[in-house]
Amino acid sequence: MTLTTDDLKPDVDQVALLLRTRTVGGQAQGGLGSDTGPQDLTTFDADTRPNDDEVQRVIEVSYDAVSGLVGSPPTSLPDSQAGPFKYAVSLQAAILIEVSFFRESANETLINMWRDWLNDAVKAIKGEVGETALTFGFGSLTITTLPALSSDPWANADPVDGIDTPETLSTPLINEPPGLPMP
Repeated sequence: MTLTTDDLKPDVDQVALLLRTRTVGGQAQGGLGSDTGPQDLTTFDADTRPNDDEVQRVIEVSYDAVSGLVGSPPTSLPDSQAGPFKYAVSLQAAILIEVSFFRESANETLINMWRDWLNDAVKAIKGEVGETALTFGFGSLTITTLPALSSDPWANADPVDGIDTPETLSTPLINEPPGLPMP
């Protein structure tokens, strides 16, 4: 399947998932499209600030920005990258909404977290993960991916004379999974 721009752009509801405190209330309900209103709307609509049309325009700008970060035409990406690309666009849109529509009350910690996630997503899309561990977090939960194992599972980073001999180095540092040969 060839990806289209529609496959790669989040919708307003997907961006709203990242901005739940900004979809509460609306001007009609006495709120400002933020957590000052009485009703939880869960998405952007005609009564929120920003409204759904404004969020759609932010998504378009965010798509172009993430396309530039990735450096290749997004429609030429493998199908498996559609989800990560769409996620990166959602993060960029959330950042733009937070800093442009709510600059007086923007959550810098949240913006920095989203920016880190965006950078990690772009690296993964570009295939730059390599030996670098990626860390993702949400609240108190932190997930860190491990870097790829060395191509030599018997390698010792700091051999000790008299202890680490060719015989002791013939034992792998990791256990071989049943039925799967080591490299």
